Amino acid sequence: MTLSISNRAFLLLAVSFFVSTALWGQNDMPLMAEFEGEHHCSTFGHTLVSLDFNHDGYDDLIVWSFAWGYNHSQAMPALGKVDIYFGCPDFCSATQPSLSREGYYWDDGTRTRAYTPLNLGDLNGDGYDDLGIVEWTPRRSYKLLIFYSGPNAGLQDPDYIIELPDDGRISYYWSRLGDVDGDGFDDIGLSYHWPNILTRTFNIIWGGSLELQTVFSIVYPVPVGFKICGLGDINNDGFHDFSIIVAGSGQRYIENIYFGNSQREFSDFLGLFEWQSWLIPSSRALGDLNGDGYHDFFGFGNSEGMKIWFGSDSFLPMQPPDLNLLPVCIGDIGSRSLKFGDVNGDGYDDVVGANYGQRIFAVWLGGSKMNSEVDLIKYRGYSRFGYGMAVGDFNGDGYDDVAVGAPGSDPEHDSFNPGYLFVFAGNGDFVGNKDETLPPFGEQLELSVYPNPVDTSGKLTIELKDRNSSPPAGIKIYNIRGQLVYEAQSDQTKHEIKELSKKGFSAGVYIVKAQVGKQQASKRFTIMK
Repeated sequence: MTLSISNRAFLLLAVSFFVSTALWGQNDMPLMAEFEGEHHCSTFGHTLVSLDFNHDGYDDLIVWSFAWGYNHSQAMPALGKVDIYFGCPDFCSATQPSLSREGYYWDDGTRTRAYTPLNLGDLNGDGYDDLGIVEWTPRRSYKLLIFYSGPNAGLQDPDYIIELPDDGRISYYWSRLGDVDGDGFDDIGLSYHWPNILTRTFNIIWGGSLELQTVFSIVYPVPVGFKICGLGDINNDGFHDFSIIVAGSGQRYIENIYFGNSQREFSDFLGLFEWQSWLIPSSRALGDLNGDGYHDFFGFGNSEGMKIWFGSDSFLPMQPPDLNLLPVCIGDIGSRSLKFGDVNGDGYDDVVGANYGQRIFAVWLGGSKMNSEVDLIKYRGYSRFGYGMAVGDFNGDGYDDVAVGAPGSDPEHDSFNPGYLFVFAGNGDFVGNKDETLPPFGEQLELSVYPNPVDTSGKLTIELKDRNSSPPAGIKIYNIRGQLVYEAQSDQTKHEIKELSKKGFSAGVYIVKAQVGKQQASKRFTIMK
């Protein structure tokens, strides 16, 4: 599912507004490896996961081929296949998968699909993340296969199996929650609904014992969406926290934060937001972006941007987000292509996201004064580039790398695309760089802002050169956090803002964006005391 914004306008906004204001450095993230699916219509790269499965100090790349085993000429149903590429010092395009697991057929012709790999976190408390694979036989069984990572770990015999009922109508959603109760084992979020009785249930499967506890269950009179999502330790108390998002009738979305605790008690919660229009109802942990010791998180996204909250020990109900990131690079409605990692080795986690409709992925570098400006946009002209994404240090050089899948469409609609996977190398030279493969755009506005810098008591002039008299220009000014602080329409070539302090402007860095029709331009300026 993608946002309902035209591709050209959205990508133009991404590049002209934010990319042009970034600090371009000496290097970006070069292509380190490229892989292709084993046969046409395998949808190789549909889902990607990273973890150190064999405990050798290198992150490994797990790749799911959604439609592996599909026979186009005979219309045979797909089986799915999970491959693990072990990380190594010379990780490159020649690297071959070391472990694989495929679905299989039953005697009656039904099939079991190797379905959706998951990084479940450290379930057994050995300091390494563990792998889950959902294995589904329609109307027969639904299982989460758990494989504990280790030097001799394999994919044939699961260490633990969670089996759930399946009648073809129940929907299950899994998520990594982290260590919610502080016992040294990471925990799993499980939400599901029974469409026939409209019951929504939110659960935690506790690491170690793998016992299930229901946080709450509720019956809605109309169909609703839902999610239980891990946020990290956002208040730095030693317990990981999570959110539950419920989407009710009339597109009314509610997100509540539940704080982890040793008693496993969740009767109290904090209401983060209520939203009345369409949004992406899925939160996501993003590590420590600004290096203050608190975990930060993505709360939700909509056509206006991706809303980011910095962790704090004093969260307030309905607290506004700290950052609004553009372009929107989340993936599907489950924000499956929004990740984090330290791609330039500076000690700060960075946000990495993809928009497969636009065939781009983007990076926002973390830092003590992190802002909303995008630092890198990469474009590849492959079908659904960015649908799958993983971040990990696959070559062990100390920098997180970014793996981006381009699985194509499903076999019925894209039968001659095997699926592709690209791995871009993190490195210490990367401080932001424009990708020269971005497609060209049409004629742009010429925008100037002066004086720059300008005093708080002074007058700012925004000039649009060589523009037509109509339609009118839309002018917006954002602060460094991406928050809209000024908006106006102008029919003139010059637009003036007098006595800035009386208009609510304070000292700081700002970005002005002008738009006339589909043409856009942006400039950075500074207000001094």
